Amino acid sequence: MKIQLKLEYAAFLLLGIYAFAQTGYSWWWFAGLFLAPDISMLGYSEYKSGRFLL
Repeated sequence: MKIQLKLEYAAFLLLGIYAFAQTGYSWWWFAGLFLAPDISMLGYSEYKSGRFLL
């Protein structure tokens, strides 16, 4: 991956963390919303571990 893309991803992550810090919500919300796309994809897996979640 090119260094410019890595820097852009890092900048967006830092900007997202800063913006979330300004909202005053609990950091558990940040972790949950950050992992929400990954957790939702478990329903599409072929394994039994993902089927009972959704």
